[in-house]
Amino acid sequence: MGNTQSQQSHDEEQQDTQSCYGACFSRMMGPSTKGKEPMKPIHDEPDGDASKDGIPTVVGTNAEDIPDDKKSIEVTSHPEKVKVYGPGISEGRIGEKGVFTIETAEAGSGQMSVRVRGPKKSFDVRTQPHPTINDALLVEYNPTQTGTYAIDVEWTGVHVSGSPFTVNVVEGTEIIYHGTITPCKDFSPEKDAAVLQKSILDPGNGINEKAIIDILTSRSSEQRVAIRSCYLEKYQKDIGKELKAIFTGNMRRCTYAMLCSGDMYDATSLRKAMKSFKKKPDVVMEIICTRSSQDIHMVKEAYSKEFARDLEKDVGSEFSGSLKKFLLLLCQVTREAASEEVSEERVKDDVRKLSSSSEGVLDEDVVMEICTSRSYQHLRAVFDQYARTNQIDFMDAVDCGIRSNLKKGMKVFVSYIRTPHVYFAERLWETIKGGISLDDKSLIRILITRSEIDLVEVLKTFQQQYQKPLTKVIDEVTNGGYRHLLLTIISTK
Repeated sequence: MGNTQSQQSHDEEQQDTQSCYGACFSRMMGPSTKGKEPMKPIHDEPDGDASKDGIPTVVGTNAEDIPDDKKSIEVTSHPEKVKVYGPGISEGRIGEKGVFTIETAEAGSGQMSVRVRGPKKSFDVRTQPHPTINDALLVEYNPTQTGTYAIDVEWTGVHVSGSPFTVNVVEGTEIIYHGTITPCKDFSPEKDAAVLQKSILDPGNGINEKAIIDILTSRSSEQRVAIRSCYLEKYQKDIGKELKAIFTGNMRRCTYAMLCSGDMYDATSLRKAMKSFKKKPDVVMEIICTRSSQDIHMVKEAYSKEFARDLEKDVGSEFSGSLKKFLLLLCQVTREAASEEVSEERVKDDVRKLSSSSEGVLDEDVVMEICTSRSYQHLRAVFDQYARTNQIDFMDAVDCGIRSNLKKGMKVFVSYIRTPHVYFAERLWETIKGGISLDDKSLIRILITRSEIDLVEVLKTFQQQYQKPLTKVIDEVTNGGYRHLLLTIISTK
């Protein structure tokens, strides 16, 4: 589908559901062309659509290009190998395009059907060849009403993995995300402290690991910190250190992390990443690029309190060049507050600034100034407008147009700002290394820090994008209490 064609259809149907349908029907012909030349349309209409007998068509290899002695070859269709991913299949905002990608490189031959269903007269649907990925469609729809939308993606009449996708479109500037851990309604730090103390000293039965896990995974971070404080006051002992003494390895690491406040945990992770023999610049970039201005302010205070050091000075000594400048600007907490509406004129003005450089080279100072001072929703609008104006995705522009060490940090930042849960789903995939082994420290950090923010969406995106639930991966490559703890954290109760 490297040259997949587009077709927009918006049919109103008078049904009890009062739904309308935007649909794209695409046909694949011939064997998969993975590793070969991009696929070509049968023919192009004047409006840019490809069609045959009035049906929008996408072809694997043109029928006329296949030798006669090969036309009898049977080609198998694999709907389970179609990949669907992107923010548009999990979230939506009024006035912003829902965008997602469909890849069919490994799906063999078949016919693609994409249908978006939502409130009546509420959207248009458009598809086009993905600008940077062969064998892929880029699908866009523009919701104008709140409500629940359903996206059906079928390959040769069979729903692909995850289809139909359910998208809740909301008003406002920010999407409502969902954590897997929520505050306990009948919370009593005194009772929880007593349960933990008994679990550690359970006579004749050893450590009651299950009771400890149940409390840690059913209390919010703020509540867990309150339990730790209450435990110290009641028993003159630090429950965090108590658990470190009875557990080992990753179980010790994970339980202790869950008893730290979010800012202290980030501060500790940053310090370890910068002081260890093997430096971890990826960890530093992940934390600094994905925390809000308020979060960064609190992390800086926690870092100073815990280590008697200045975070900005340490970052400045560990990094160099443009990346150092970018990270320090993010640490200085100068980002403007979110507003009810994004100014279209300001967005266009920022796009003009970003587009002013010649030969595809981005002005690093301009990029850094805009990315470290504008609100997140403004930046999302800028990235979208940049792609429409310059016919290139902003991430691709960063990849091609930034040639210093800033590139890696900027790609982390842009990826996160556009779709946080997609970014963290990708980070989780990196930590598990395809299910072969684990970067346990990063896995623990991501699961704990996102468990009260958007871990439900992260897990959903992970399964959609990699065709495998994280629960199965963790079950395969971990064991014992550590496995139980992780699986309970990601359980969508």
